[in-house]
Amino acid sequence: MEALAGQRLRDGSDLWTATTLVDLLDDEGEVDAGKVSEAIDQLAAAKPHYVKSGPGASFDLGARPVAPAEHSFADVLRGGRRGGG
Repeated sequence: MEALAGQRLRDGSDLWTATTLVDLLDDEGEVDAGKVSEAIDQLAAAKPHYVKSGPGASFDLGARPVAPAEHSFADVLRGGRRGGG
């Protein structure tokens, strides 16, 4: 069930904050995908920050390009500029 929830939620285990296993089973004791989907919908409505970003959204874990340093470490080793500036 967490794998199914993980398709829409950032962390599939968050499903358990909104429901229990018994609530997600059908009359035969099998997982009811419809009930799981409904529980995810309810959780998403209550806690939208639990939901994965939509298609096209940028999610890069905060990585940003870094401008090249004015002086490289090799410059310092060769006796290039020293100090601040």
